[in-house]
Amino acid sequence: MMPYQYPALDVEAGYIRLMYLLPAETSAVIRIELAHIRLTKEDVPKYEALSYAWGERATPEVIYVGQKGDNTIAVTRSLHQALSYLRYRDKRRVLWVDAICVDQQHLEERGHQVQRMGDVYSLADRVIVWLGRDDTTSAHAIQLLRTIGSKVEVDWITSTMKPVLQDDADWADMTNARSYSGQDLFAVYSLLMRPWFERLWVQQEIHSNRNAVLICGLDTLSWHDFRKAIFFFYHKWGAFEDERTLYPGLWDRFLLIYNMVSEGGYWTLGALIERTQQCKCSDPRDRVYAVLNMLKTFEKDANIKPDYTKTVSQVYRDVVLSILDNTDKITILGYCQMQDQPLESSDSLQLPSWVPDWTFPRHIQPMMTGHASGNSNAETSNDNDVLWVMGTYVATIGHVEKIMCDSFASLISAIQGFSQKFLPDIESASYVSGGSKINAYYRTLCDDFFISQYIPAQPGMPVFQESREWLSSILSPPETDIESDSNVTTDYEPYLNWVWHYTNGRSLFTTEEGHIGLAPGAAKPGDRVCVLLGSDAPFLLHPTGDKQYQLVGHCYTHGVMSGEALLGPLPGDFRSVFPFDSKRYCFTRAFHSPEKGIIRWNDPRLPFEPDYEPNSGRVEEEQRALTSEALKKRGVHMEMFELI
Repeated sequence: MMPYQYPALDVEAGYIRLMYLLPAETSAVIRIELAHIRLTKEDVPKYEALSYAWGERATPEVIYVGQKGDNTIAVTRSLHQALSYLRYRDKRRVLWVDAICVDQQHLEERGHQVQRMGDVYSLADRVIVWLGRDDTTSAHAIQLLRTIGSKVEVDWITSTMKPVLQDDADWADMTNARSYSGQDLFAVYSLLMRPWFERLWVQQEIHSNRNAVLICGLDTLSWHDFRKAIFFFYHKWGAFEDERTLYPGLWDRFLLIYNMVSEGGYWTLGALIERTQQCKCSDPRDRVYAVLNMLKTFEKDANIKPDYTKTVSQVYRDVVLSILDNTDKITILGYCQMQDQPLESSDSLQLPSWVPDWTFPRHIQPMMTGHASGNSNAETSNDNDVLWVMGTYVATIGHVEKIMCDSFASLISAIQGFSQKFLPDIESASYVSGGSKINAYYRTLCDDFFISQYIPAQPGMPVFQESREWLSSILSPPETDIESDSNVTTDYEPYLNWVWHYTNGRSLFTTEEGHIGLAPGAAKPGDRVCVLLGSDAPFLLHPTGDKQYQLVGHCYTHGVMSGEALLGPLPGDFRSVFPFDSKRYCFTRAFHSPEKGIIRWNDPRLPFEPDYEPNSGRVEEEQRALTSEALKKRGVHMEMFELI
């Protein structure tokens, strides 16, 4: 028997390979045939696409090509097992399987076919998710998940549930955990811990086509019911008090899978990589390539193409430059983060500070609420490892303290300690850009994330006034004695949860000019807060001499998050809000005046007629008003920052 030699594939004409899985009993050897078939949106053959975990490659199995089986292809045991279960006894089955339908040794073909995987999965009749053989608990888990999925309907925009039948109201009650035995939850835990759920490539495979079915041995579960069941557990998890202790890894798995099953939003490339950073892949270049087909934002214009002839460093650097050269935003730079300690691994890449190292997961939440440069377009240029970015200087860090906590109690202690050391007059003092200093501190701690900013409101977010009163109480003498999490009132848990997410691993800082902010853990006194054109949040830059800087990362700096450094304060009672944009299926920045009862989409500080409809074309007018030359005429000092 000879290894199968793949004939060249006419990729320019839109051809792919499809596999015909020939009929046989489960225990028989596996025989297939391969055919070159043209796949376009106008010319779609009938086939199913397989999504599975590759598994170990050290001990491969063989399958036979052709009726006679003169040639063989080596596949992993996981795939061999899947094909044994999936083939029919009486007719052939048409499948697309990456390890077989793509010549994995041909790097050029592999790169081209990776680029087409979005089409391959989206145009398939159905996606088959192979989870592996059944075991003693898998059938029970699938039946339980199927039952939950049949009992509730989910509104993914408002993150709410409602019962399918009126008599089943308790199923949709977020505070009702229902009665599940240890056997039930262990079965679900065992199923969700299977390797498929943590494989990176399956993210785009399942997002491309919602007509999917999960198969475990001979048991099946529709993707539609599975998604609803995951939503159910994720949003009711707070009610499972005992189970949170019994299965400490289950919450992390729910979080990983919840990101997978939630509606595909208007995610940037950096956000997609961030959301999938806990997923596994064998090639670090796939951190980028595996999510490209999920892109729906302006970054699609960068036209990034998989190229496996490049090194990992080249891929990451070229991705950043391609986005900067072909789009108007520097959003991708927000995923750079200077390490406060050198990475110990010898695998760490030698990259400029303005290129994210996606081989290591970030352990802090990205900043979410900024609009620091308005709707401005980026102005950049580059030369080898040097990047020049246009922006304006805001402030210099004076004091900084890293927050590392292992409980709510230690977090509260850190909040109190920073206030006592660096904000001694917090109760009575006004803030540098207006308002009170305690309000500035309160908003900084949670990245200014409140329920009133989202329309419709999102559950689980903190309420402004209640949380502010609580913070004031713990900062006011006599000090609140917090010795353990049991002393923390659950009424303020939403606020503390957000504070935990945004502060833990970051540094609180004050500037010489009087600002309060939140920065990466590597922040140091003397680092400079700058607003760069084309970015949502300010950046922290570390001076290295010769007017060069290293990019430390995004920072929240209260008083400059809504474009104040470029345009001054918002007029009247206008504030930033995030209404839901149904066309783009995401929450989008707008400006709300409670007094006037209006929401306008364009900036009230610019001399244009109010725009009350999203995506009406006024953005271009704002962009022209926010070029560096236009801003200089408004009296804003603009300069090019040289990043290395």
